[in-house]
Amino acid sequence: MLKQRTLLLTLILGIGLQMAGLLAQTAEKAQLKGIGAWNVTPVFTIGESSNGYTPTGIPDGIGAVKRDATTIRLYINSELGPTAGYAYQLSNGTSLTGARVSYFDVDIATRKVSNAGLAYTSIIDRAGAVVTAAPQINEGASATAGLDRLCSASFFKGGTYNLTDDIFFTGEEGADGQEFALDVTTNTLHCLPWLGRAAWENVTMLDAGNPSKVAILAGDDRAGAVVTAAPQINEGASATAGLDRLCSASF
Repeated sequence: MLKQRTLLLTLILGIGLQMAGLLAQTAEKAQLKGIGAWNVTPVFTIGESSNGYTPTGIPDGIGAVKRDATTIRLYINSELGPTAGYAYQLSNGTSLTGARVSYFDVDIATRKVSNAGLAYTSIIDRAGAVVTAAPQINEGASATAGLDRLCSASFFKGGTYNLTDDIFFTGEEGADGQEFALDVTTNTLHCLPWLGRAAWENVTMLDAGNPSKVAILAGDDRAGAVVTAAPQINEGASATAGLDRLCSASF
């Protein structure tokens, strides 16, 4: 877990550059030291702002994609609890606190952050409905508590692993966390209920062996996520009901 003032050291931009004369874009010092001809250039520090947007602290999962010939876009979550951080608004006016995903546009030539902001404008809950109230996310009574401790993350391009769209995957690391997929084209964050519950660390895509299916390997950070009671499976009150209608399968 990273501290509130941790530098966002964009390794893909800083470490791998055998270039001299690149000036740091933040007053804070780099947290890594280049060896020999390799240089590290810190570009942004939590607490700073870009074009009026101030990212929240505890940056964790990172994804990156080349937007065009001059810009790389970084997607970075904040691993905040559901009531931490300043409140932000979705495009429909819904106000939420807690964890979130920010984007950073970095100029390839200058290594400067040219723009930053909230990476999504709407959220789809686990029932498939547009989020218009915080309880659709926190599943409780809080009118403002949002996402809970978005942890490690991964980015996969559309056209790979049978994905149609570019997707940034990120999940809540709470005991019964939800996994989310950010469609970076529509700026929509989708809850993925069919992946179940976990203390989500990360997911990675696998070759499904079938062009009409996707395969996801998930990392659960709970210390022994073993089913000990039926409601962990049926997500209801039944003390005995288990799996529901297992269908076609393959080996």
